Amino acid sequence: MKHLLCFLLLPLLGLAQQDFGKNAIWYYTFSESGYTGYKKVSHSGDTIMYGMSWLRFEVSGLSQIRTGPGPNDLIQDTTATWPDIFLATRNDSVFRLTSQGPFLLYDFNANVGDSWQYAPLDTTFGCPDTPIATVTAKGTETIAGVSLDYFDISVPMDTLIINGQPSYQISASSFLNQRIYPKLGALNYSALFDSQPNLCDGSSFKIASLPSHNLRCYSDNDLSLNRSTNNQACDYWSLLSKEELEISQLDIFPNPSHGVFKLKTDLEINSIALLDLNGRTLRNYSINETELELPSNKGLYLLQVTLKNGGQYIVKVQRL
Repeated sequence: MKHLLCFLLLPLLGLAQQDFGKNAIWYYTFSESGYTGYKKVSHSGDTIMYGMSWLRFEVSGLSQIRTGPGPNDLIQDTTATWPDIFLATRNDSVFRLTSQGPFLLYDFNANVGDSWQYAPLDTTFGCPDTPIATVTAKGTETIAGVSLDYFDISVPMDTLIINGQPSYQISASSFLNQRIYPKLGALNYSALFDSQPNLCDGSSFKIASLPSHNLRCYSDNDLSLNRSTNNQACDYWSLLSKEELEISQLDIFPNPSHGVFKLKTDLEINSIALLDLNGRTLRNYSINETELELPSNKGLYLLQVTLKNGGQYIVKVQRL
């Protein structure tokens, strides 16, 4: 069974026992473009589009950004909104609604060795491989005391020829989590139930630079799952998490500045980079630099500090 053409061109007969996400609520902690917080994804109604019945999911939550090392250097984005998500289930195949129409996300009929295409092919930045998921294993796993069936899948590595040598990279549109669960989807996403734009541009691509959404809680009519620390409330959000306490050890001054600021810390730093507000890297600094220069343009920037232990923190800096 090969599902390589996934647009809904013909009617599909039959329905799954229950639509994926019916009466469900997901909570995710997230990090994107310097902002952190949680998102609540909840089934809020049904609608008919493209001749299919779609479940509509509202996305709400809390978003904040750190502006400096102090305990109160946090700004909550009170205007943060996220678009609705539409999912549909036919014959245990889960579709998502994209700007190009329905597209297959999960095929829970698949057996080991079966494949499906889960995102449109995007060669804009030279990534030629079609985003295809292939089932490599099926089994059962216990998560937070709940036994869940799972599918392990593999995804292709985009093959680029750089200086005459092949370079293998995972582009954003070709990235699907390697373990998915018929009951609740995946534990981690970049964009929720969606692919990111293809970012494979011939440079080194790191999945860690993508937005991240990690499942905190899930519930429906039959299941309640809480993966949060110490079984906290699903919508709990401390203004100072453990990670944010550590970033208070980063001393950045003056901020705002007229073009040059200093960074002092006792933390072991692996790399320092300056990003724009869209997360694009503008420049990399040496970890030995004591004075860091900002671009000539006035405005806000994001300083990304990566530690040797793998921790990564983003602080907003401003040029006057």
